[in-house]
Formats: sequence, structure tokens, C-alpha cells
Amino acid sequence: MKKIIYTVAIITLFILGSCSSDFLDKKPLDQFTTDVFFKTQEHAIQAINASYDPFQFWEYYANFFIYTGNIASDDAVKGGFGAGDQAQYQLLNDFNIFPDNAALRHRWQAIYTGIARANITLDNVPNIDMDATLRSRILGEAKFIRALNYYNLVIAYGGVPLITTQMGIDEQNVPRATAADTWAQIEQDLEEAASVLPLATSYDASNVGRASRGAAYGLLGKALVYQGKWQEAEVALKKVTEGSGAVYDLVADYRSLFDGNAENSVESLFEVQFAAGISVLPWETPADQNGSSLNTTNGPQGTGFDGWGFNTPTQNLVDAYEKTVTLQDDPRLIATIFRDGDVVGGLTYTAQAPTGYRNKKYVVGPEGTSVIDSPVNFKVLRYADILLLLSEALNEQGKTAEAEIYLNRVRNRANLVSINGSSKDALRDIIYHERRVELAMEGERFFDLVRTGQAATVLSGSGFVSPKHNLLPIPQAEMDVNTALKGNQNPGY
Repeated sequence: MKKIIYTVAIITLFILGSCSSDFLDKKPLDQFTTDVFFKTQEHAIQAINASYDPFQFWEYYANFFIYTGNIASDDAVKGGFGAGDQAQYQLLNDFNIFPDNAALRHRWQAIYTGIARANITLDNVPNIDMDATLRSRILGEAKFIRALNYYNLVIAYGGVPLITTQMGIDEQNVPRATAADTWAQIEQDLEEAASVLPLATSYDASNVGRASRGAAYGLLGKALVYQGKWQEAEVALKKVTEGSGAVYDLVADYRSLFDGNAENSVESLFEVQFAAGISVLPWETPADQNGSSLNTTNGPQGTGFDGWGFNTPTQNLVDAYEKTVTLQDDPRLIATIFRDGDVVGGLTYTAQAPTGYRNKKYVVGPEGTSVIDSPVNFKVLRYADILLLLSEALNEQGKTAEAEIYLNRVRNRANLVSINGSSKDALRDIIYHERRVELAMEGERFFDLVRTGQAATVLSGSGFVSPKHNLLPIPQAEMDVNTALKGNQNPGY
């Protein structure tokens, strides 16, 4: 894939309602509709590529998606050029959250675009006369994509409209499923995907980056941890760490994961593929984006980086890092946060408001505000996350000594002292802390705080109110167009 950059054929992957007027009832001449498109093996490949494409949207992994998990937590504040710059995120920052928040609407819409395309692929590819093994793999990829999209919905909104087939324009009123039913669909999709997807190491160079068996089991394990299904999570996660599926490891250089030097590496279970030089002014046409925006939108301001300074780390996060066994700074701190005097891409960072720090992950140097087109992939699921999830699942079952083994693999990469002989309760806190510093600024922290019950305490001075802010509000625009959602907003909104 960038390796497949998700090249999308000019396909209308939507079923259009018909009009009674013959004059209006015309097929588009510059697009394919589903009734004429799904005929060949190449069409199947184009359809699955189109299903990956929304992950690259400006509102998704290319830029805004990770902001919520960072700035709603104690790891970051909004940043940017003052409170009025992207004010919808300042409202999230302050927990002054309303259903008409544009950031939440854009998040929702980008995710459901991915679900719709996966559904269309799943409904139509089975009918194509093509290589059976490839067809099976494509359907597995589509189920993984659908599951990842629903995962990103359920952790933010709770139960959501559960759509598992392509829909016509007159079939849009779908009620909310329960959170339990949404999780069940995610589990089913991932189990079915894992049963047919190949190992990541089985893909040739032209297909690197596609969903793999390890990605499916890894995300399944994460979904099970979120639900507190500890023993089931252990089983799923060990499909990645043991036996034939153990094709992953930690890279030696942590910083390389975020500066473009460890793309699709041995640590990566799934990452969104980006490439520069394809999009032109993607911030004006975000749905056509092929390069990441994070290098510019998160980069320092006024120092030659041409950055916008969003997603700004806090002093609280800086202080969370330990010293190494040789009393040096944790290399993850160095790789994650710009501090006064840091040099990246030949440029020296000087401390900037509002906190004195800037996010360094995915920031690799000057790019220019008219480009916003970085080739650095976004790591959605990596092996360090898997090891920490497995450590947590084991510890919650009382397997504390075994849990320490997986925790220490992550800590030892950072040259930190090993943890040995902890109690279950003490190790739980250590694991939570390790997740914070290992995954800092990657959009995980807020959702980790909520799922572990820490949010009300940790965020008590930030405007967070429990249980209201455990979930985000369903976007008002969606409540307005989907009449089946009427009266079923999340509590407190």
C-alpha cells in the first residue's frame, strides 16, 4: 500500500434513490454505480482500497482524530493560535461540550463513511467471479476496517446505529444499538477477519499495510480489554505474542516510529498509509488527502517549522516520565515532546505558549503551511500497546508475575528499571502509568482514563463531570437527520 496509497477509482459507492421523472433519472456518465461496477477482480481490489481511504481524511487519522484523546486528558491542551482557533476543540479542552460541536460531527461522519464503504464491499464482492483466496482476504480486510471504525465510535459515544449492510437513501433512520451489541459486532467482525487474513509477513511489497491476522487479533484483544473480558483478551493478545502469529517485536529506536524511519516495521500491527506529493492543498479538499497533516498542524510556531502548534503537551505529562537506569531522560520523552533547545530537521525549538512545549510525534521538520502533506504513516496499533494490554489482562486475573514480563519488555526498551514482585493493585497503577508515557500524544489517554475509572479523579480540575463526560454527545446534526435517534442522546447532553 504506500505502498497501496488507497487509490480510489471514480466509484459512486452509494445507492442513489430513483426519481419518477425520466429526465432526472439519469446514470452519471463519469462514475460507476454499484449495479455496473462489481464485475471483476480489479473492481473488488478498488472497492477495498476505497474502504481504507477515509482513514486518511483530515477529520480522521490525517489530523484531528487524535486531538480528542489528547486534549480532553491531562496530556495536552488545544494550542494553536489562541482560544478562537479551532474553537470546537477548545470547548472539548474545557469540557464545555454540546451536541452541535463541529469536531464531533466531523469525527462521526468520517467514521461512518468508512463503515459505508466496508459494507458495500462486503455486500458486493462475494458475487464477483474471481480468485477465491483473494476474495476471502478482501472480505476479511473489510470486516477489520468496519470493526476499527465501530471501535472508534463505541469508545467515544457508546452504543451507535449499527449498520452492517449497504443502505439506500430511504433507509437512513437507524436507531442506536446498545454498547454491548456494538462491542459484539466488533468482536464478530474481528474473529471472522482473523480466521481468513494472512500474517503481515505474508504480504508482498505492493500490499504492505493491509489489514493482517495480527491486526485483527490485536484489535480484538484491545476491544476485550475495554470490556474487562480479561481471560478472553489474554487469549486474543497471545495470538500476537506467541506461536505462529508472533511476528512482531519492539524496534530499538522509539523515535523512528514517528519520524518516517520505521514505516510498516516489525512493531506495527496496523498503520494508516500516507504519501506526499499526491494531494494539493489537502486542507481545502480534506476528503482527497493522501499526506498527513500532523507535521504542520502539530509543529512548532514561528521557528521555521511553519507549524500551527495544536495538540500542545502539558507540564503534567513532562513530569510523568521517569529517569533511565543511567539517570538520563526517558528516550520517549525526548521523542514525544519539544523542549526548549531541541533540534529537529536542523531547526532549534524555543519554548512557546501556552505550556512551553510542543508535540514532537509525527513532526519531522519544516514543510510549509500551503503543503500540509507529510508522508509519515500513522501508527494505529503497535506491539508496545499489545504488550501493555496483555500485561493488564494478566494482572487483572491475578497473574501478576507473568504480567510483569510483558510490562518490562516495554520499560526495558526505554532503559528503565524492571518492575518485579509487585502486588496486583500496585502493578495496575504501574501499567496505567506506563501506558500514559508509552502512548503519549497518540490519542489514547482520555479513553484510557475513562475505561479505567480514573477520569473523574485525574480530570477533576478540568471541568470533567462524571458520568456525563464519560461519553461524547451524539452529534446534533445526526440526531436531526436520523429520526430514529430522537430522544436517545447520551445522558447529560
